[in-house]
Amino acid sequence: MNNNPATSYKRSYSESQSCTQPNSFKRSKFTVFLAERKASNQLECIINYIKKKETHSSRNKSNTEQLTQDIIEYYENFKQEDTSFILKQEIRNKMERIIIDIFPTASLFIIGSSNSGFSVENSDLDMCLYIPDMKEEDHRTICSNLYQIQSLFRNPNTLRSTLVIPARVPILKLVDVKNDIEVDLNINNIVGVYNTYLMKAYSYVDCRVAPLIIIVKHWAKFHNINDASKQSLNSYSLALMVLHYLQVCHPPVIPALQQRNKELFDIDNYSLQHFSDYKSLKDKLIWKSENEQSLGQLLRSFFHYYAYEFKFDTDAISVRLGAKIHRSQVNRNIPNIKYRHNQSWKYICVEEPFDKTNTAYSTYNINTFNLIKLAIIYTFKQLDLELKIGSIFHKLPV
Repeated sequence: MNNNPATSYKRSYSESQSCTQPNSFKRSKFTVFLAERKASNQLECIINYIKKKETHSSRNKSNTEQLTQDIIEYYENFKQEDTSFILKQEIRNKMERIIIDIFPTASLFIIGSSNSGFSVENSDLDMCLYIPDMKEEDHRTICSNLYQIQSLFRNPNTLRSTLVIPARVPILKLVDVKNDIEVDLNINNIVGVYNTYLMKAYSYVDCRVAPLIIIVKHWAKFHNINDASKQSLNSYSLALMVLHYLQVCHPPVIPALQQRNKELFDIDNYSLQHFSDYKSLKDKLIWKSENEQSLGQLLRSFFHYYAYEFKFDTDAISVRLGAKIHRSQVNRNIPNIKYRHNQSWKYICVEEPFDKTNTAYSTYNINTFNLIKLAIIYTFKQLDLELKIGSIFHKLPV
């Protein structure tokens, strides 16, 4: 009998074309508890899940086998359901029908984790409204148009607008009252359409990608380092950090798709509609990794990499190139000079794969940066003590 956790994982999980859970990881009695999460705080839900998991977890699992099983079950319990995505598509369709009354040439795209495969249940819905012939960086016009759109959504019983946030990327916030789904709408921030397409592609090339990204996002939320408004990391940066590690580990789990499949991601040769056509995308991505490590092994190595190998003061993450590069190289690549010499490149550099800006621009506070580093190092040490999912949710010694 083959007792290698990596081999058993690959056989039971990766062989499935849809990358669904094997029979041994079908939803357990924890699902009954998790079904009530909509009415509770998500962080409390995570904590309660871990407490229950620690109570019932097997003590006979060796090495990373138990951790791998925990991650798979965690992912299956928390990931966005197909029915939820269908509901979000319906919201998108309803909004577009209303908006085209005043912007008849506009198109509405679902962007972010809801569409990339990295979303959890009850997550927000991010959308980009593309209005042709409008300058992308015309901040005043964008805000004005968002206020116009806000006036269309005044019904307190259906879609209700709440406020316009005139940030660097202006946002209109709405709520789908019936389904309690928060909606964030931007105008012409089309890089979100491009990177959602890229993220979706990475979710297709290896079925270990999505579980790792979701578990790392929940880890960051637990440690209060997943909130750009509080100068910590946004979810997109965390996803890019996971993808980067999976590209540079040996052998790589995933390739650099923008180098390997350049024709699919060439924004100069395709219309925007190309980057919302996911039907044939999976068939165009032919990749088989030689890396047979389990989810548990990869998660532990992810934390080791950022704790001891990645040098935040000199290194920058480039998923576009599939490599760790020097900060100065990233600076030379930035097309817009206003991003070259400011605080947005101060502590963590995560290159946006298309416009080459820093997705971790919000992390410019030294105390927050130190907290992020502490969380990474402390989590690795906890995993070194005990390879179980509860180890990544230990409170920091601060």
